[in-house]
Amino acid sequence: MDRLFLFMLITLAVSLPLFSWLKNRRYWQQPLIPGQLLPALRDAPLSSSPAGQLAFSGILCAFTAIFQGSALYLPLVGHFLSHFATLIVALATMTWVRGGLYVIAGTGILLLFIAPKQVPLFLLFDAPLGFWMGWSIARQKSRLIAWSLSLVSLLLGIACLSQLLGIAALGGLAKGFTGPWLAVSTSSFAALYSWAWFSFLEQFLFLTNRLLPQKTGTGKKPVS
Repeated sequence: MDRLFLFMLITLAVSLPLFSWLKNRRYWQQPLIPGQLLPALRDAPLSSSPAGQLAFSGILCAFTAIFQGSALYLPLVGHFLSHFATLIVALATMTWVRGGLYVIAGTGILLLFIAPKQVPLFLLFDAPLGFWMGWSIARQKSRLIAWSLSLVSLLLGIACLSQLLGIAALGGLAKGFTGPWLAVSTSSFAALYSWAWFSFLEQFLFLTNRLLPQKTGTGKKPVS
């Protein structure tokens, strides 16, 4: 059963990104979101001044803490919702890179009071992934660079959570693996998880672009 899980994980981690490349040979060279298609949120009046940017970051910080802390207050569904803190961090960083750092720091402080057990998971897993996705969009980096940064940050986060804090890698799904098998399964998961978030974020921003045509134009379809 463990080997079947590993086989499926590796297959998905390789085949899905490869399929995207086969559909579009420039998939990994293009930015996640073209600059002209960034949603109107980036140019909103609220974020045009330093005071507005701080206020906007504070709002996003509150939502991030709510999502991340939901794992402790909502059985089952909360564990799913908590990872959407990644989306909020990505949006904050995309609109203002420094604001993304403010949101991460502020959320970490808030979680110390409302859900302290979620602080390591947020700072080592969800937040770095969201930051590098948002940074890559803001700086118009290629998908390959964004994916590489996200992959490395996830691997480092998983290593810290499992080795330093004793939290089981992959939620215990890889407990039967040791040595190279554990490294392969963790790397495959990190690669697949990053790619899945890229695809979701692209579709989310595309939808936002369609809902805000007055700022972003006609709204082209995502390239993936």
